[in-house]
Amino acid sequence: MAEDATQPLIQHYDDLVRVEAKGMLQPLVERVTREYLMVDRNRAAELMSMSRTFFEEYLFKTPQLKLIEHHVPGSKKVFYDPNELKQAVLSLMD
Repeated sequence: MAEDATQPLIQHYDDLVRVEAKGMLQPLVERVTREYLMVDRNRAAELMSMSRTFFEEYLFKTPQLKLIEHHVPGSKKVFYDPNELKQAVLSLMD
């Protein structure tokens, strides 16, 4: 019977720990995503199942994609965060 009375308290602490852990880890996940999981134009086109030519003609120069471009200093190479790319393409489809 005593075990049943402590279950809500244990669940409450478990929920608090999960929320705190998520809050601590979220910035790290975002940083890792930005630093290590960027895609270039070729990979972006491939992820969206379209040819690179189609991507460059119809999507590459749109304002939505221009806003999310990331450039390496001193290079013309363009990279995209996959999550930002998904949101930009979905906004174009609406």
